[in-house]
Amino acid sequence: MEQQLRKILASSDGQSSSVNSHLVEVLIHILQNKPERLYENFESISAFVKKNTFNFEELKSDTDIAKMQSRKIDLSDWSEECKKLFAKYTKTTEQGFKVVVHPPGLGVFSDLLKDNQLLQIVGVSFGEEETMRIQLSLRNLMRSSGAVSMRFWGKIYGREKDYYIAEGLLENAGREDIPRPKGFEKRGTGLNKFTYWVTESILEDWVELPDVTPQHIQQARQIKKIFTGRLDAEINSYPIFSGKERHLLRAQIARISSACIIVPKGIYKTNEEEPTQIDVDEEASVPGFEELNSDESWAHYHPYILKAGRATHAEPEVPPGEEVDLEELKAKQEENDKSVDRLRAISEDDPLQGEEKSWVVTSIGDAQVYAAKPPQEGSVTYAVTLIKNLRWPGNYTVYKGGRWVNFYLGYGVKKTDPTFVPISPPDVNADPDDPVEQPEPTPLNAPEELESDSEEEKKDEEEEED
Repeated sequence: MEQQLRKILASSDGQSSSVNSHLVEVLIHILQNKPERLYENFESISAFVKKNTFNFEELKSDTDIAKMQSRKIDLSDWSEECKKLFAKYTKTTEQGFKVVVHPPGLGVFSDLLKDNQLLQIVGVSFGEEETMRIQLSLRNLMRSSGAVSMRFWGKIYGREKDYYIAEGLLENAGREDIPRPKGFEKRGTGLNKFTYWVTESILEDWVELPDVTPQHIQQARQIKKIFTGRLDAEINSYPIFSGKERHLLRAQIARISSACIIVPKGIYKTNEEEPTQIDVDEEASVPGFEELNSDESWAHYHPYILKAGRATHAEPEVPPGEEVDLEELKAKQEENDKSVDRLRAISEDDPLQGEEKSWVVTSIGDAQVYAAKPPQEGSVTYAVTLIKNLRWPGNYTVYKGGRWVNFYLGYGVKKTDPTFVPISPPDVNADPDDPVEQPEPTPLNAPEELESDSEEEKKDEEEEED
């Protein structure tokens, strides 16, 4: 036992110190300083001596130094991922080699750095560094997806992870041979005009969301759900949602876009041949600050979502072999589910209960009108107009000097008028009525014998009464 104890005390951690030498140094420190409450502070004294004791270590040879591995700090992996955002554009040749080439020209790409300057004024921002990473990540996504336009839609919070959301427009309408549900609007039209990608981290790959279906829009209107941050998560709700979190997320994006993305009135005009489409009015000019400081000067950009879960009515179904007037069926569809003008003013939206309007328009900063500096003409105002939707908390529209940005940062849940009460289950069916007594279907005796027996019983009862 004594030998084992000496062996343990003489054991070292690979350096010049050992348990025995450490105990000696602790005792020397106690004798020199004579601390109070020695028993209570013994662990602290031991840690102090261990930390402040100089342990001499012999110098390593050049061979050992050459074999040493490079030390990685905690942010090494993160910095390597950030460098990938600045990676050069490469292309694979027919022989399988990757060569650096000049990147193809991008289409309509929003300048998130300038948008962030407007958002910072109203207190909504990711910071300059994070905004730059988002900008570079969107640029790489636009090149890899082949989108003709791309912008940062916003961010939706989740219980476990958050969703960064990008909105893009693809040239191709997608595959037509894929089976689609009833009433589906093909990609490039209606609610599926834009394609959306999400990621939980800007340094990771973007995931394309599926196209939205009318069924998912209708079901999303009946439930309220906080997202988890996992696209494959099941949706446990009543009424039942026939899809996973990726489908609910896509439906909520469509609803928020239709209700909250707005543009100054007069910038766009309705297409004469196709009323559901809009075109840029080249003769129009952006209104001034005073005019845009009112909800009557702003209009919705995305189409209104019908009760059927579509932007436009589907072609009515005609039973085979029957002659039906299609115009009459379309008129009935319009009567039961009325469509709304796409460029409708936001002042026409139904207000929340207890509120005068469903939108709040405020101005931030100096609203004084100044003369413009040459070579500009006219006057300028340095104030910022902020527009928020009360039904969808987290929506922001910021306007300043002829530039505006639509942005969403919230939980993706709509605020309704009354307290939300889930739909109650149907009534329980009533118990059936008790059956009426019927004669035995297979009696042991014939009906005539039964009648004779009953007559004899009656006579016997009469005689007993007499």
